[in-house]
Amino acid sequence: LCVPQVWGDDGLNGYVGYLENGLPATAAGVMAIHNKLHVVCVATRPEYRCRGFAEATIRHALHDMRRRTGLRRTTLSATEVGAPLYARMGYHETATFLVYTRRHNYQRSEEKR
Repeated sequence: LCVPQVWGDDGLNGYVGYLENGLPATAAGVMAIHNKLHVVCVATRPEYRCRGFAEATIRHALHDMRRRTGLRRTTLSATEVGAPLYARMGYHETATFLVYTRRHNYQRSEEKR
């Protein structure tokens, strides 16, 4: 994600959700790729989780990218931590794959139609 060419209207767009006091609480990225909008890099500071900030930021990001690109279909890859939020947003599991990290083994991919 450090490559400048990834960012921009036809690439990855980043969105940050701020609190009323101006502190960042959550962030999400959306990529227009393969005729879909793909949600990536969703993160919320631990002290602000389970308060709706991530969902609001994702919904805003998707709304903005739909307006920019005209694309409607969305996809995302979910960890076990994020899966309940995405299920509430209407996503469902369509495939499972393994991702190995130093601490966790996540297995989830979801898509909203």
